[in-house]
Amino acid sequence: MNKLNVTQNHGYGISLWLSNLQGSGGNSASVLGMMNIIPYNARGLLDICSAQKEFEVLNRIIMFYKYDSHTVDCVKIFTSPERSIGFRFLLINPYDGSQMNYGRLDSVTLYSDAKFTQIIHQFTSQTSDWSLNIQAQSLLAIHMRANAANGIYGFIAEITVVPTLTQTCQCVFTEIT
Repeated sequence: MNKLNVTQNHGYGISLWLSNLQGSGGNSASVLGMMNIIPYNARGLLDICSAQKEFEVLNRIIMFYKYDSHTVDCVKIFTSPERSIGFRFLLINPYDGSQMNYGRLDSVTLYSDAKFTQIIHQFTSQTSDWSLNIQAQSLLAIHMRANAANGIYGFIAEITVVPTLTQTCQCVFTEIT
């Protein structure tokens, strides 16, 4: 995108977020960043605290959480009947409330069962490598625990089937001579 100018829009704005969704990782510095790039009600993204808890992953789902003034515990269960499920952070700004002594640690915990008993991995503010790609067999359950904090904290994560389905272009080309 180069030299983009949006005028005469009657007060409506355009917000674009570009990310390499086809990438396979990288260093952890590439996923650290402020969450003020997305609003609280982001269209097209799944809020981890939304009411629906179970989702079947056909290709990929982009999930997010943006901190606000409420302490929350939120869960999601993702299934894929024939394929493994992958999880990775695309953007994260973890809140570290350990000095505040809230009595509970902010975390994103991944489980391999719907009863939330078999932990695959846990991310906290003390995590050093946020670029990990975590995989689970046909079911991935996620529990997020968050204290109240500023909206610059939060995450955007990708949940995808593994291997990912290739996105093919079914373009029609016409040669004009």
